[in-house]
Amino acid sequence: MKLLGCSKSKLLSIKKTLKEYDLIDEVQQSSSEKGRLANKIYLGELSSTPVGISNRPSVKKRLGQVENETTPVLHSATSETDSLFIEDEEDRNTQPILKRKVEKVTKYDRDYIWGLVQDQFRREGFSETASEIAMTDFERIYQYALDNVRFVRRAEVLAEFVFNGLYSVWNNRVRKGGG
Repeated sequence: MKLLGCSKSKLLSIKKTLKEYDLIDEVQQSSSEKGRLANKIYLGELSSTPVGISNRPSVKKRLGQVENETTPVLHSATSETDSLFIEDEEDRNTQPILKRKVEKVTKYDRDYIWGLVQDQFRREGFSETASEIAMTDFERIYQYALDNVRFVRRAEVLAEFVFNGLYSVWNNRVRKGGG
């Protein structure tokens, strides 16, 4: 309440309004011997629909007025994380499978990510030779990232995933005495 600068009743009113518009989803936590745990609140996502599709009454154009273009109207959609908290096996099977949102990657993206990962190895203190050896599995880890990482908005995030994968492979080799 201090963080938002409002009273408890105002906070509850805001929370109720956000729930009505499906902008938040509240998950009740189990209680413990020490007391009840606070509920988790997940934010919904907004999706847009053109105004022309809505069922709301429209304003007619008057003589001499310029007709405005329709702008998107936002409707909430539940967060992708909601599907991660399904506890019932039966419900899990009926939920839609999330689709990969990594768009088709160009050769430039691949080369850019290669450079980012190579630079990260150098910043971690790897010699040029050691970083080249660590990069030998780049193609495999990069393809794995493209196939399995979802909702990547920037190449740098994908590069971080690839770096972590390659670093893990490197550490396994070192532990086994092959690095």
